[in-house]
Amino acid sequence: MLHVKSPAEVEKAIQDAFGRLRTEAESVELFASLGRVAAWDITAEQYVPGFDRSTVDGYAVLAANTFGASPATPAMLACTDGAFIGENPGPLNHDQCQYVPTGGAIPPGADAMVMIEDVEDYGDGMRYILCPTAPGKYISFKGDDVSPGKCVLRAGKPISAQDVGTLAALGIQTVAVRVKPLVGILSTGDELVDIHIIPQNAQIRDVNTYTLSAGVLASGGVPVRYGIIRDDYEQIKAAVEKALRECDILLISGGSSVGVLDYIRQVVDDLVRGHADSAVLLHGIAIKPGKPTLVSGIQGKPVFGLPGHPMAAYFMYKIFVNPLMMQMMGCKERRYTQKAVLSVNIPSNNGREELVPVRLTENDGFLKADPLVGKSGLISILSEAGGYVRIPRDQEGVTANTEVTVYML
Repeated sequence: MLHVKSPAEVEKAIQDAFGRLRTEAESVELFASLGRVAAWDITAEQYVPGFDRSTVDGYAVLAANTFGASPATPAMLACTDGAFIGENPGPLNHDQCQYVPTGGAIPPGADAMVMIEDVEDYGDGMRYILCPTAPGKYISFKGDDVSPGKCVLRAGKPISAQDVGTLAALGIQTVAVRVKPLVGILSTGDELVDIHIIPQNAQIRDVNTYTLSAGVLASGGVPVRYGIIRDDYEQIKAAVEKALRECDILLISGGSSVGVLDYIRQVVDDLVRGHADSAVLLHGIAIKPGKPTLVSGIQGKPVFGLPGHPMAAYFMYKIFVNPLMMQMMGCKERRYTQKAVLSVNIPSNNGREELVPVRLTENDGFLKADPLVGKSGLISILSEAGGYVRIPRDQEGVTANTEVTVYML
């Protein structure tokens, strides 16, 4: 019989046991850093930009010389030779202007730019400024973007394309990132066959290996697949021991219930016995689907016994395993939610928190949540779902037209 714990108790137990686990740091080239999690803060040592530069195509001027300028009474300034882009220009005298292309350096003595559209050139060596400008206008000053000492990337942040650009601007060629956790995945059951095999009689294809592997990849981990393990104590024990030697986290789907051939608990109990850094944290969660989930620590590594039913296994991965995996990389999981109006009643009175997949549709400007009712073995329901609704264990369902929080998948 399972002695169930609430989801909140499960989250606390996982945190207490594994909250300090972190993967090592490694250095990767900037191009390979996209999507990886920064291991340390990165602080700028240079100015970006490293000089005052123009943000428009036009003429550098002393702004005071343009005050009062208009098409009827333009300001007349002598034009000096400008520098090619990428070169340092010569100084600008009080009554002069100088052409500067977008991104070009502002000449010493100038404090503003005038766009080329607001300047007339009659071929007499003068430029006629048709409107006033202000000090600093259309200039990006040295250090406006980044200055030395500014933190440009925080530890624990997944590196975005924008971050890559910022680091490139600072000349940073390698980045310290967290090593991707290796997540071992075992599927157990005599009824399972691989996906290339046509099932016979009561056989079913191994869905969990592929679903869980995809989930791990999407979250930045590395799935290590050990294939299908038959309902045999010795085979399961050998596979678990091998995975523990090679991986940071272990996911075992199937065999976590209390049936005659459900060996996972027996294997875990035997591997835990006699080891100070090993323990069974819990077996059973007051949640639907996912009640028979097992959580343990073996040799200091998290081991999750997940239900065999695909939807239940995926929900347990999403709610309990994924946050831990992200945390091991020093990154806090972001759970995106959306408010929606429930389209129909959802009855619930089973003493467990219930996870209900929903399809999201827009109706007259309102987001509507349509429950996708089905059993935990129906993985296709998750393909249709945009998210799920959590119904507390002490609540007798939710009525139609109620606003609910949808946890996005």
